[in-house]
Amino acid sequence: MKNTVHARSQDSSAGRFILTLISNSGDLRAAGPVTALVLLLLCLCTFSQGVSAADEPRFFTALPAACTVQLTGFTRARATMELVSEHSGKVTEVNFDVGDTIPANSVFVRTDPTFLELDLKRNLASQARAMSEIDYFDREAARYRTLVQRQTAAVSALDKLEQELTRSRHTLHELEVEEAVLREKLARTAVPAPSGWRVIRRFIEPGEWISAGQTAAVLGDFRKLLIPYALSPDEYHSLMELDPSIVLTLPDQGDRQIKARIFRVSPAFDPVTRKINVELAVSEGMPVMRGGFRCRLTISLPDRSGAVLAPKTALEQRYEDFWLVRKSGRKVRVLILGDGPDQETVRITSPDIRPGEKFYLHPPR
Repeated sequence: MKNTVHARSQDSSAGRFILTLISNSGDLRAAGPVTALVLLLLCLCTFSQGVSAADEPRFFTALPAACTVQLTGFTRARATMELVSEHSGKVTEVNFDVGDTIPANSVFVRTDPTFLELDLKRNLASQARAMSEIDYFDREAARYRTLVQRQTAAVSALDKLEQELTRSRHTLHELEVEEAVLREKLARTAVPAPSGWRVIRRFIEPGEWISAGQTAAVLGDFRKLLIPYALSPDEYHSLMELDPSIVLTLPDQGDRQIKARIFRVSPAFDPVTRKINVELAVSEGMPVMRGGFRCRLTISLPDRSGAVLAPKTALEQRYEDFWLVRKSGRKVRVLILGDGPDQETVRITSPDIRPGEKFYLHPPR
């Protein structure tokens, strides 16, 4: 404000000086060309300085302050799964170790299929026998039908043959179903693994015995990483306003910034922490797609204390107290809470100040 007043006093002095020159020179048209040019330049300079001084802002509007909350989470796999053997047997091969990525159409573990293959051979032999019996009883039944028509054989003998033929056909059908079961069990001696997943833990080695239902390994899908956070309702609403422009910071990687988005939100409310569980997803920008990276989430929340932002130049210090000056000239004592979002503002509070009120940007002296 002092600079503005000083500039205005200089403008007034320059104006009086120009008027004096004009009055002493008489009519401006009668003056020499050099004198006229000097007077014109002085007028232009005075006018430009006056406009600049008039355009200089004199007041500012108090804006509500916001507090910054930083939350820390750690990356983890999008999903994990346990590979379970459906068949008991001796492990003949394990094709991947911890940290390996599973290629397409891969088998993780394979068990010994010897006994299943023997059962299948026995089943096929039983089917051959049943088919032979069916063929025999079919021919015998056809022969006895002819004899019964000629009334040279008893009907009861034909009924017995028909019953044996039906029983043999049912036996063959049961053996065919058993064959399908054995072939399925043989196929499941090889435990496949999903493509693109990585091995987190491995529990078996070649030569060990594995039981049906036993976990062979734990796999994780690290093609997309999740970062879980527990948010208060205010933090949750602020995060929803940021989506999909959420930015996370990696403190252990030189404050590297990566983009994230909301992956899923739990509809439940945790009664212990009184917070909402939210998971953010990251699919690119990480140095390595793995778990354990510390990610910092920064959220801005409205300051519940009612603090406002004010430029540092607007504060007037009297001893140990700080004051703001209203447009009416009345001074209001304020308490400084800390720095604002930039180096030119501070967070202040006062029971007499509300957001939206105007104050002098440079208090008059």
